[in-house]
Amino acid sequence: MYGFVNYALELLVVRTFDSETWEAIKKDAAVNMEGQFLVRQIYDDEITYNIIAAAVKRLNIPANDILESFGVMFFEFCQESGYDKILEVPELLHGIFYKI
Repeated sequence: MYGFVNYALELLVVRTFDSETWEAIKKDAAVNMEGQFLVRQIYDDEITYNIIAAAVKRLNIPANDILESFGVMFFEFCQESGYDKILEVPELLHGIFYKI
């Protein structure tokens, strides 16, 4: 999983709650690193799954709700960070297949 996915999870928690909550979730998920996830580095998918599981327990919010909020945050993160071209891929594919 690219780090920008985990970084977007971090933004979701920090912006919705606070940085202390994020640090607690990282600790619960056994993520032993300082600083932020590097957006272009690939991390083991297990890290992302563990973060979601830890957030569910610590925040007492169902996984579906966290993932839905993550989707909104991921969209915002892509726009803020210049990754908004990723969001245009479905339109590009539709245009390619429509012409075929």
